[in-house]
Amino acid sequence: MRVLAGDFIGDAIIAKGIFDLTGVELLRCILQKIPQAVVLDIGANIGNHAVAISPYCAQLYCFEVQPELRSMLQDNLHFNQIKQAHIFAFGLSDKNKMMPVYIDNTGNLGRSTVEQSLQSAQNSEKMAQVRRGDDVLAEHSVSKVDLIKIDIEGHEIIALLGLQQTIVKHRPIIVTEWNNDVTRAYFRQMNCEATLFADYKMVGVVNRLDRIFWQGKLMRGIRRSIFKRTRKDTWQPVLVDFNFDYDYDHIILFPKEKAHFLEGLSRRF
Repeated sequence: MRVLAGDFIGDAIIAKGIFDLTGVELLRCILQKIPQAVVLDIGANIGNHAVAISPYCAQLYCFEVQPELRSMLQDNLHFNQIKQAHIFAFGLSDKNKMMPVYIDNTGNLGRSTVEQSLQSAQNSEKMAQVRRGDDVLAEHSVSKVDLIKIDIEGHEIIALLGLQQTIVKHRPIIVTEWNNDVTRAYFRQMNCEATLFADYKMVGVVNRLDRIFWQGKLMRGIRRSIFKRTRKDTWQPVLVDFNFDYDYDHIILFPKEKAHFLEGLSRRF
């Protein structure tokens, strides 16, 4: 993998060989059950997830708004001979337009955002193109979408609104993060639970060291400490009941008829 040294994701890959092993394994577990899976990777960064899940994808559509990251994404897909991947040089939103991107300058380009309320004094600003996902997929005659992985720092709900026709027609499984008040506010404001995801179910995803995993267990502090020292599978994804007010690195939204694709994942309900 070509990485950006000194960047949060790049340094994690250098140290461990991969970034976000829990999230990657979650996607692998789901995709290996879906024949000829067609996947959208929205916020593909340098391709950490795309490279890892590519063996399970018949087609993989990668969206990355930042040129520096997109260049590395292109190289990493090429080096790994991933021919079924397609890269788009723009982001996704609910409208076709130019938007400011607030670039993180603190060592984590993946935290760059188009959401003004999430920017900091360390951010610089660049203009970038965003498009409605439904328009893009129609232009490229994408005939189905099985899974959407989306991580775009607070703009996920707005981008998914731009994919509303795709979601209604294809009913994909959606894996996203849920860790800021902007996301929660958009979800409420757009009444997503009653509209876009009216018959979808939401579950949280944690790993085996997450404090949510240990809630309600006797002597959880001691047991968690022992578990951390003695087990090598602490990264494995575990499904938990979704709590609107909690922060999760990953949640899954899925239509009820596709619940069987989550079978085999550990659960704590």
